[in-house]
Amino acid sequence: MVDDAQGAGGVLAGTGGSAARGRTPDAAERERDEARRERDVAGRERGAARDERDAARDERDAARDESARERDEVWGDSSRERDDDQRERDDARRERERARRARDDDRRARDDARRERDDARRGRDADRHEPGPGADLTEQDAETRERDADARALASTLRLRILRLCLDEALTNRELAERLGRNPATTLHHVRTLVDRGYLAAEPVRRGARGSREVPYRATGRSWHSRHPNAFSRVLIDTFLEEVALADPDSVGTTRLGVRLDAAGKAELDRRVQELFDELAARPADPDGTPYSIFYAVHEDAGRLRRDRPAG
Repeated sequence: MVDDAQGAGGVLAGTGGSAARGRTPDAAERERDEARRERDVAGRERGAARDERDAARDERDAARDESARERDEVWGDSSRERDDDQRERDDARRERERARRARDDDRRARDDARRERDDARRGRDADRHEPGPGADLTEQDAETRERDADARALASTLRLRILRLCLDEALTNRELAERLGRNPATTLHHVRTLVDRGYLAAEPVRRGARGSREVPYRATGRSWHSRHPNAFSRVLIDTFLEEVALADPDSVGTTRLGVRLDAAGKAELDRRVQELFDELAARPADPDGTPYSIFYAVHEDAGRLRRDRPAG
């Protein structure tokens, strides 16, 4: 179990390993594909930002050219010659920028082609694993598919941060994009994925600052009760690192402890921590309270393992 922005339940479930047994062979590949698509979206956003900066430079160059023409009328030929030299240098620089943008466009085209090939490959893989006509889909197969779809939906630090922001406050896609510093088109893709899997729910439409119709979203709490594979722990840790980097250092409380427990002691630790987190998750939120984020992790200390016993 994990709350709407990475609670401890997901970590505890991961250490048990029970969820990993039902995964299909392609689940890990699909998770990597999802991460790669997110990197591609970020790359396109950076390219768009560069294009905007180039356009701003072109505007400044045009203003400088206009100013140079005004100076020419006052200072004569000598000034015009210097300005001509400057314009030639500017033209050369702009040509280099255009060449760079062309290379970026080629790269994006190659990335799009690669994604199309990946989608086609996943489609072929899905066809191979899809039961044929008339085949009965067992209850275990259906459960495995649902679990894999949930894992893919939450295999993103950005989506976990969206769930956390919408935990006790309904936010629109525009508000989420502003808080996360992302392009609204990017956040909308992730919001729709979370809505499709039941992790976010749309609330009644409301009017935005300029009178536009906006849909606010609130977390449903479903992720706290979901079971996740062991690999999900890495996503939780990465999300925690992104969020704690934004916090006031004076507000961050930490502790670190090394213990040596037998199987019964470890089971007791898991049970007591889980009971505490379940109690906190069920407690009604105080509207006037301060929001806090709690992250819990426990792992075998590889450096202290006895050399005659393998890890795990």
